[in-house]
Amino acid sequence: RFLNRTEDRFEGGIDFLTSGRNTVGLLFRDTIGNFPVLVPAADGSFTDNSYNQKEALTKINWVVTGKSRLLGTGGWVERTNASFSQRDFSGFNARLLFDWQPTGKLGLAISGWRETASAQVLTASFSLNTGVSFVPTWNITQKVSLQGDFSYETRDFSSFSLFTDRILPLGTHNI
Repeated sequence: RFLNRTEDRFEGGIDFLTSGRNTVGLLFRDTIGNFPVLVPAADGSFTDNSYNQKEALTKINWVVTGKSRLLGTGGWVERTNASFSQRDFSGFNARLLFDWQPTGKLGLAISGWRETASAQVLTASFSLNTGVSFVPTWNITQKVSLQGDFSYETRDFSSFSLFTDRILPLGTHNI
């Protein structure tokens, strides 16, 4: 009950559809994060970890060949924190996926990302996650498939701050 968080997301966009059924477009997203856990500050007041995140992204869904496609989003993200401007984020986020189906039975998806994500801790308002994944698929039969997921991700919690988090001073750089 102390870590409950609600995110209300509103998004809209526009796509240009090519004659080859590919799309290129714009996506606008607004996320209101209600994270009402009140953490005591050094001066006796309470901090609110709620936030508002606005995103303006370009997106692409492109069939490269008959057996492969490229999906991606990327653009500017601005995240403001309810209590401390020191925890705000403004920067580039992106996600790219290449999906390849060399045969009817085998498939491979490779993706990479750099995105902000809501942290599940009281002392950080977000983490900046970068990673890659490799997902091979084997369609054993029409109804049975075997899929692996090999991923590597780093989560940068450098929004930790001795200035704003004197109760739990975890350091200014925590990756």
